[in-house]
Amino acid sequence: TSKDVAVEDEDDIWAQLQESGILTEECELRSFDVDTDGKKIDLDFNGAVGDRIRSMGTTGETEIIGCIVNTYLDSYGCDGIRLTEEGQPLETAQGADLDGYTGRIEL
Repeated sequence: TSKDVAVEDEDDIWAQLQESGILTEECELRSFDVDTDGKKIDLDFNGAVGDRIRSMGTTGETEIIGCIVNTYLDSYGCDGIRLTEEGQPLETAQGADLDGYTGRIEL
């Protein structure tokens, strides 16, 4: 579901994803960079996020990744986001290829 929230920075979004139960308390945002000219975001998180995503089935993986991707893209008006886990391309249990920039995910 969609929800309007006051966002001052990337940490507010992350906190909202945790508050909504999409991410757990152990899930940490390690780094965040926005290229406003290229309309791209680089978002790196800790292994707990990868573990959370991989603990779900195909539908759960798509929903969690979609929530992260769509929320950040919408909030920053960007077209692509690269998700990395501990600096490496995110690998899902279902074999999703997230090595590069991803656009909005239809849920």
